[in-house]
Parts: sequence; structure tokens; C-alpha cells
Amino acid sequence: MTHNGSWMRLAALLLLSPLLCASPLDEAEALAKAGHWKRARTALGPSMKAPPEEARTLWLVSRVQLAFGEKDAAVKTGERAAALDPRNSEYQYHLAEVYGTIAHEAPIWRQLGPGRKCKQAMDAAYRLDPAHVENLFILMQYYRRAPGFMGGDRKRAYALAETIRQLDPARGWMAAAVLAGLDKDVAGQRSALEKAVEVNPQHYAARIELATFLRSQRDWAGMARHAEEAIRIHPDRGAAHRLRAVAAVHVGGLDEVLTEAERKAPDDLSPYLAAANELDGRSEQARKLLERYRAQEPEAIFPK
Repeated sequence: MTHNGSWMRLAALLLLSPLLCASPLDEAEALAKAGHWKRARTALGPSMKAPPEEARTLWLVSRVQLAFGEKDAAVKTGERAAALDPRNSEYQYHLAEVYGTIAHEAPIWRQLGPGRKCKQAMDAAYRLDPAHVENLFILMQYYRRAPGFMGGDRKRAYALAETIRQLDPARGWMAAAVLAGLDKDVAGQRSALEKAVEVNPQHYAARIELATFLRSQRDWAGMARHAEEAIRIHPDRGAAHRLRAVAAVHVGGLDEVLTEAERKAPDDLSPYLAAANELDGRSEQARKLLERYRAQEPEAIFPK
């Protein structure tokens, strides 16, 4: 019995070993990728208040700071990470995200400075890794949206969308959908998103984007279907549950949808907020949903 018990304990340790060996930085990075910003902040621990002079830690802290709206802190921390490891394209890409967020949220007369820094960081990331798909994606949007005197170039934008499609077909069709949307081509936007899902049915972001588009078309059944597929791909991520809750306001089954969302993603109650907003926030049902949403600290990017 003792011998068998020892083997059972050893087997359990072997099964748990990947989790036991994962570093706090590995855990924080995985949580950030999944949008679990509160848990990523916890995983980083004391580094959130006093990050060491270590590039990866600073990069992760900056990402969490940006998610929680601490833009000034995110700039300083992100710049320190990039300075410590100037050959890392991921750090430059993150800086582009930070500067881009600041520019997007600033009054128009204050967008020029952060806009230029955003472009410089994107260019730096591109020089370091021309195949960095996410950097190409935001660079494409910059070329399509920016005026000519800030480097805007429609032809370059469309060329980058094709480059992205060669590297990652699903992401490339999502890029084509963005451009179609900016061109007010609704049919083209829908077609591109459907192709993204077709070439990679397991692509979570493609499902999310298609469900979001179908919401704009008030295709509630289609929205629900793709949100459900996204939940099947990543059950613990909040975006799909939010979309499914919005669809449920129209197709029914809201209580069951919210119960499932809280069971699968208990640290993110934003589906309650999404459903309440879809109900216009005025009914007794919406009031109760908002009360439930306020029962815990909201996930980053959502209002308190």
C-alpha cells in the first residue's frame, strides 16, 4: 500500500509539474494573453509597484498598466523595457500600442506627438521582425487612417493586408475586413470575416470579430452562434461571453447564458454589464444585472 501510494503521489506531481515549474512571469504573460488582467496583476506581485530593471518584467507590468488605464506609467515602464532590450520587436510593438492608445484618446490638437511616437515604434518593430503579424496589423491601420502629412498611404495599407494574409490567412482576412469597414463596404467586410473563420475555424479572434459584426447587422442568431463557437475555443475568456449575453437579450436564455459565463470565467462579470447595457439599463432586470456586475472589482478596461 505504501509503495502504491508513493507511485500515486509521484504521478500526481508529474501531472502538476508544468504548473509547478511555471514562473510568475510565464503565468502573468499567459493571463494577459487571455485578458485576465486582474490575475496577471496579482501574478506580478510586488513588481507592479516596484518593477526591477529586467526587460520582460517591465514589459508585462507596462501591459497591465495600460489595460488598467494607467497610460503615463505604461509609457515610462514600456520605454524602460525597450531600452534594456532594444532588439526585441515585441517591446517595440507594445510601445506602439501605448502611444497609439494615448493618441486615440487625446484631443485632436494633441494627437500629433504620440502619433509620431507610435509610428516610430511600429517602424522599429518592423525593422526587427518584418513578419510580426500584430505589428503589421496596426501598421496597416495607421497607413489607412493617417493623413498624408503624417505618413498615411492607402496603397501601402492594402499591400500590408496582403502580406498579413500570406503570413496568417485568418488574420489577413480580418485585416481585409478592417479595410472594407473603413471603406464603408459592408458586404466586403462580412465576406472577409466569414473567410477568416472559414480558413481557421479555431481562430478565437476571428469568431469574436464576426460575432461583433453580426451584432451591428442585428443578426442575433448568427451572433449567438459564433459567440458560442468562440466560447468553445476559449471557455475562460470574457469577450465571447459578453457577446453571447448581448445576443441572449434578443434570442432568449439570458439567465442560463450568464450562469454559464460566471461559471467559466468567474473573475470577469462583464457579461452582466453587457446584457444590462443592451437592455438600456432602465428596467428592473437591468438594475439587478448591474448590481451583480458591481459585486466584485471589474476586469480592466471596464467601468467601476
